[in-house]
Amino acid sequence: MIVMTGVIKGKQARRRQGLFVMLALVFVLSGCAGKFPQVLDISGDESERVEAAFSAMLEKQQLHECLLDAEVDVTFVAGRLLATRSGRLNGYLQIMPPSHVKFIALNPIGQPLVIMAADGRRFHTVVIPEARDYEGEVASKTFRKYSPPGFDPADVYYWFAGRVAPGPSGIRPLGRDAAGSGYWLSFGYADDENRHYLRLEPDEGLVMRHLVQDSRGRNIFDVSYDAYQVAGGNGACSLPAVITVQSAVQAGKMEITMDSFLADAVLTARDFTVESPAGYERVVVK
Repeated sequence: MIVMTGVIKGKQARRRQGLFVMLALVFVLSGCAGKFPQVLDISGDESERVEAAFSAMLEKQQLHECLLDAEVDVTFVAGRLLATRSGRLNGYLQIMPPSHVKFIALNPIGQPLVIMAADGRRFHTVVIPEARDYEGEVASKTFRKYSPPGFDPADVYYWFAGRVAPGPSGIRPLGRDAAGSGYWLSFGYADDENRHYLRLEPDEGLVMRHLVQDSRGRNIFDVSYDAYQVAGGNGACSLPAVITVQSAVQAGKMEITMDSFLADAVLTARDFTVESPAGYERVVVK
């Protein structure tokens, strides 16, 4: 089911709504996230333990490439007052590292409503109620408009799987989370001026929150993970069943709930293609 609210009407509204639905799964929430959490000081021994747990988690990621194939429920709200957009999408989600994603949204009677696929470079989306076929580059102006700062489409798998993209450097334990369990640490990437902050459960090796700050120290992307489930790999593949993305500036929130994980899913690049139906209008998104 999809519920959209707003004041845009007519043919242009349907086209904009189609684009909005198409981009919902790549986090329509733009702007800054919430405040950075408080942390408590830790001893040198604890700091070494947290850094060792982080390294062990990265090594485990390399050994076990966990593919995601599950039923999904997405609820989202973004904006303020009359500009608010909200909705709910149900369907199926498939993710394969490093950047393949496919989402099939269903209508209330289980028929395909929207089919979207992307590979980190291009995206292809069929919006069936509009009889339109959208195609374009993820680097396009429109795609970037709906993607928040700090989110790189090339790393989409790692965001959905609660994992860390390869190549982190400058790893620094910060302290224990003051509001709950787990420890915070920070790191960066050689080709990125942003700084990443992670709340890690060291005993389980699970990421519970991933926050990104820009070069000016502003929080620009904030994702929380919960309800991890074992999805194969002889117990080595744990994937988050609940993912929450929030945006304070846009008063926005998106919650992704996954269920019925396919254990030891087998996927190839062919599974992430979308056939263009005959007679559909082709729209090149720029």
